[in-house]
Amino acid sequence: MLDMMSLCFLESQVLLCKLVQISVHLWVTGEETISQQAFLILKDISMVFNSECFDSCLINMYKAFLHDCDIPKANSEQRPFLRDSLVELCSQDVQKSYTKASVSITQLAKLLKMALATKNKVLLSICMLFLLLKSYLICLLSLFQFL
Repeated sequence: MLDMMSLCFLESQVLLCKLVQISVHLWVTGEETISQQAFLILKDISMVFNSECFDSCLINMYKAFLHDCDIPKANSEQRPFLRDSLVELCSQDVQKSYTKASVSITQLAKLLKMALATKNKVLLSICMLFLLLKSYLICLLSLFQFL
């Protein structure tokens, strides 16, 4: 099945990008089985196609995960699955994922420094949102040190 998918989507980068977007959406919003199947599609895309596809999958999943963490849910049982699957995707290319995580932490530090210097309430609220992210990034970085 993956070979047929490879042939179809290799021809059109637009179709591949659309598949990534739809799969990420289903990964975050779908029920358990749909979310798992969407993750498997994303994992296959990131392994089979070029490194740009890995970047696209990683970045889109990361953004969707952050957005999901920002929304308070009564049923947040899916978050551990989302976190674990994001870590699993990161483990496919540890070097690239580690670099992206380091850049994100650096950007967060710059935002915090600027918010504290200006005492801008908007920046402070953005930083508070990213503090949750920081814990996940530190978890990722510590995981990569053991691989």
